[in-house]
Amino acid sequence: MKFNSFIYTFLFLGILNINLFSQTNIETKPCGSINMAVKLKAMHQARNVNSLQTQKNNPTNLSSVNQPSSTLSKITNPIVSSQFIRISGSSDIFGNLYTNVKPLQYNHYLNALTFIQRKSATYSPSSDGNAGTVVAMIGRNYGATWDSTCVWTNTLNVAQIPQGALYDPPVNLNVNNSYVIATGATMSGTNISGSFYASKLTGTVGTNAPGLDEQFFPNTTTFSTTTSPLMTKHDYPQFGFASTEDGVVRTVGMIYNDVNGITDAVKGLRGAHISKGIFTAGVMVWTSDSLIPPTLIKTDGSKQLWSQPYMALNDAGTVGYVMMLGSRQGATGSNIGWQPLIYKTTNSGNSWVLINGVDFNSGSYTKILNSMSVINTSSLTKVPFFNPFEGIDLTIDGTGKLHIVTTIQGTAKSDVDSLTYIHQYTLATQPSTEQYSWQYKNNAWPYIFDFTGDGTAQWGLTIIDSIGTEGPSNIASMPGFTSNPWANQSQINPVSSTMRLQMSRTYDGSSIIYTWAESDTTLTTNSLKWNEFPNVHVRSLRVCDWVFSKDEYLVSSPPSGFNPKVRDKAYFHHVSPVTQFGTTTSSSTTYTIPLTVSNNTQKDGNLPVDHYLGKATITFTYDPSNYLICLPEGVKSNHLSSMQFQAFPNPFTSNLNLKFNLSQAETINIEMYNYVGQKISSYSIRGESGENNYEVKNTEQLKSGIYFIKLKLLQGDVVTKVIKE
Repeated sequence: MKFNSFIYTFLFLGILNINLFSQTNIETKPCGSINMAVKLKAMHQARNVNSLQTQKNNPTNLSSVNQPSSTLSKITNPIVSSQFIRISGSSDIFGNLYTNVKPLQYNHYLNALTFIQRKSATYSPSSDGNAGTVVAMIGRNYGATWDSTCVWTNTLNVAQIPQGALYDPPVNLNVNNSYVIATGATMSGTNISGSFYASKLTGTVGTNAPGLDEQFFPNTTTFSTTTSPLMTKHDYPQFGFASTEDGVVRTVGMIYNDVNGITDAVKGLRGAHISKGIFTAGVMVWTSDSLIPPTLIKTDGSKQLWSQPYMALNDAGTVGYVMMLGSRQGATGSNIGWQPLIYKTTNSGNSWVLINGVDFNSGSYTKILNSMSVINTSSLTKVPFFNPFEGIDLTIDGTGKLHIVTTIQGTAKSDVDSLTYIHQYTLATQPSTEQYSWQYKNNAWPYIFDFTGDGTAQWGLTIIDSIGTEGPSNIASMPGFTSNPWANQSQINPVSSTMRLQMSRTYDGSSIIYTWAESDTTLTTNSLKWNEFPNVHVRSLRVCDWVFSKDEYLVSSPPSGFNPKVRDKAYFHHVSPVTQFGTTTSSSTTYTIPLTVSNNTQKDGNLPVDHYLGKATITFTYDPSNYLICLPEGVKSNHLSSMQFQAFPNPFTSNLNLKFNLSQAETINIEMYNYVGQKISSYSIRGESGENNYEVKNTEQLKSGIYFIKLKLLQGDVVTKVIKE
């Protein structure tokens, strides 16, 4: 993090009223503008031209801006125990460019990880051995052991950007009886040919041939198959993959008139396509939903709309959101730029409703607007631009509200054809050749924002943190290219590793974890603010009382004894949408966060890359003063925050053990409550001075769900939350 004294004070004040922030115009005059549509298109269309070759290679006041608490430490803490291990490799980096693709997934019921990738340079499938062969890596016991299995091969339709997860049949807790599901786009020659959907029983791990369920959907007629007759035309089903406990898997893609068209008008991007898969007789049967957002229309007849949709669902699969970025039809003033266009379901996707977006004309977001320059046709109007280049992600908390994590720049031009132009700035402390998307001064740093809501009221806004570096371009004519380590002149298709904003959450949505990549400017070339040597940072939010962790953690660069291939080289990271839940007290929560990093030593996207898995166990600490509001009424009492108390394993299936320390011997009452605070068991034990270990009785009789364990002690009580699978 890089702060001047003003920003440092600003983040520590815990400001809750927008009007408290200075209205003074402190901006640096823009030095020009850049068309983000061109920059994004270059990133989106980067492909390995050799890929066809056969080779072995609940905030209470949503209208206010929430700030981290006044006790927030701005010292980034390294995770000394964090380690990254190589789990696999791919023939190139082109399957890992986009943050809203979800190749890494954790299934908390099976305690298993999956990583869906294109094959490594040395992997030999049984047939069709091109770089587009899709391989699923399966990590049992939370990645303690790994195996691979082939899920897709096809000579004519080569997979491009795969993602997926485990499908867990009802009443199954054996990972070998689950199915790995993968989806993505395909190419034939230089054209996008359609989409692939594949599933395979994980018990066949180790085989280099795909399973019986390989389905290909061309983007020219006919669109359906005998297995899935209701599938309709679409492309790129490679975003927001979710496997939910209702037995449904979903992915979201795009709807084009002609995805291979040369111009936007010929391509004719229309909206988002939701693919829903239900397991039937050993295969996934896929159906379709279409979401066509109302947008401004450019003079060539195309929509002012970004081509990558985003999706998030709760664990039950009942509540979900699909978001696209574009300029909404009828928008005026500060709302005319690229902003969220959001659809919501509350009935498992049986129907979707367009909900209210963020209203920047309302006066509730003055802080954001103050950091921007005005558009070219007005001396007053400022228009926010939600920029997907640095990464945007969605998740749902336990209250059913959507969280949108993003960075925002100012739109430079107001013409309907030019709304993708954003301001660029030259900094006084930097060479004039370096033009950045932020001013890096006062209130104009690159902030990570979390917009929270459900469309029924004003969207809440929380500033998660600031960032000191931004993503360099992969286009030679655009800023940062010469500082981009992945853009050396030997590459045919340069790529760029940006902030890659992503979120994870506990499966019940009680906590949210924010991740991003950032470089230390003491390491970058001439201290430039380009993300040359990224490391992954994390911060946590406890949703029930809207309290942030006191610290931000650095998970990819501990001080010593660390994998040198990851330290300061945490490129193209992915985090699982759901994380492993740990123990919780009033002042802390412990998670083990799964994330991957992908790179090679040559920094060349066309060469084989290694995938490293990190499982960082982090104890986030919080201000405990409001924690009682997070507990069910029956659990609340004189609560202790200092006692060491651990319940493990968590989640548990049968046996549940407690470990705690006592300063003196005493009789302890152990009580168990269900999620609504009803006491379901109570008994006493004799605790001894020092460390105590105890196995909770009769847990095998419990239904799956969330429970609270309370220890009643002489000096007070201590409570932790556990999950029965």
